[in-house]
Amino acid sequence: MTRTKPPLAKIVITLPANRWNDGTLTALDDAGKVLLECPARGKADGKLAAAAGNPLRDPTRRNGDTPTGGYAPTAVRRFEKRDVKFGWGFIPLDPVSGAALAAEKNGRRGLGIHGGRSQDKLTATEGCVRVFDRDFLALSELAGTRTFSVEIRADTAAVMGVAA
Repeated sequence: MTRTKPPLAKIVITLPANRWNDGTLTALDDAGKVLLECPARGKADGKLAAAAGNPLRDPTRRNGDTPTGGYAPTAVRRFEKRDVKFGWGFIPLDPVSGAALAAEKNGRRGLGIHGGRSQDKLTATEGCVRVFDRDFLALSELAGTRTFSVEIRADTAAVMGVAA
């Protein structure tokens, strides 16, 4: 008997108010069962943000931190060869709600989920969500060609000073 993977229905990425810290990416099936949970970073590179005229890394402006809100992934792109900047692939995200939509209205484009860079510590991006390469590979396997949604939210417990 062949076991099939539960279908990926949603990815929820919870990012802390202090983007120097990692957040969490959680992949869920239709019943809300956790299929994958891994660290995720939604912090923009400060030098790139400043060079783009966004020294405070405002998420709704170019090269800012990853904006919260709802997204519709357009594909799951796996690369033949590991890219230093993006790792083994890229999941492009189209904004549909929240700060994500406000950022798009400000001309912000090209956000997504990817790996790349160090495999010991998650590093900043140009505003995307970075995960470790091993986690991107697992996520891309779960996603396959299925349709799923992505929600990026702020960790409100951390903002209010409550332990999560």
